[in-house]
Amino acid sequence: MKPLVEVKGLKKYFNVGRNTVLKAVDDLSFTIYQGETLGLVGESGCGKTTCGRTILKLYEPTGGSIIYNGKDMNTKQPRSEIMNFKKSAQIIFQDPYSALDPRMTIEEIISEGISVHYRKTRSETAEIVNELLTKIGLTGDFANRFPHELSGGQRQRVGIARALAVNPDFIVCDEPISALDVSIQAQIVNLLISLQKERNLTYLFISHDLSMVKHISDRVGVMYLGNLVELADSETLFAEPKHPYTKALMSAILTADPDFEKVRERQKLQGEIPSPINPPSGCKFRTRCPYADGSCAQTVPELREVSPGHFTACVKE
Repeated sequence: MKPLVEVKGLKKYFNVGRNTVLKAVDDLSFTIYQGETLGLVGESGCGKTTCGRTILKLYEPTGGSIIYNGKDMNTKQPRSEIMNFKKSAQIIFQDPYSALDPRMTIEEIISEGISVHYRKTRSETAEIVNELLTKIGLTGDFANRFPHELSGGQRQRVGIARALAVNPDFIVCDEPISALDVSIQAQIVNLLISLQKERNLTYLFISHDLSMVKHISDRVGVMYLGNLVELADSETLFAEPKHPYTKALMSAILTADPDFEKVRERQKLQGEIPSPINPPSGCKFRTRCPYADGSCAQTVPELREVSPGHFTACVKE
């Protein structure tokens, strides 16, 4: 498969006070191939959303490379290349309630990107909007409505239509189902899968819902405190997790079998997540890891291949 997005040594630091730096994303590297879905999971505050927004240049990277379609977007590029990147790489935001301008109609929201990147007449734009509304499961009647007149699931469908309006190749799905009712979540995920097959889209699917990540993702990366600790294809990761943190995450997944749940042993992590402002030396996970010893404080584990296509960052593996 052809690489579409290559992230190499990506860093995003925030100055949060005098001589105080928060390392939200710290030396992150991975590749997303054309037409695939890469899931990105981890606890809240691990840097998943910051990673996605930095790849799209919504946050300016502190360091590293973002190679999109063979071009490093973290270097100076002609305006035409920048505009092409912004058109080709879109985002679906987590909260559909705050992601849509309440003063704009649905038609104005969806057509905003069209007016920036294409020269279309008003009637042509209206036709595109109507087609997109139909595609996402709504009707043309919604074009003249305002966001407050829609349910949460309908608003998120509008967010998807807005991302699709400029015909992108790559979409960052930033926890697109976390703010929705459980009954709506599967509908949105199935819609994303359908659109991906139809348009050959590439997704970075950010979520903490491991069941949904397993359902939609081809490969899955696990983040902890700004670093990638494990990366493998979805089936392998869920069947044979290698990193202690990944094992703990997998053991937290609930099943629909109450008898199994009664006897199942879960791997519970002790302690709180360390501060990204002052992380532990060596392996950042060592303060919560049941297998850590003195060597873990001295060595920063590198992401290495332990089996074909399966990478983990643990000195014990």
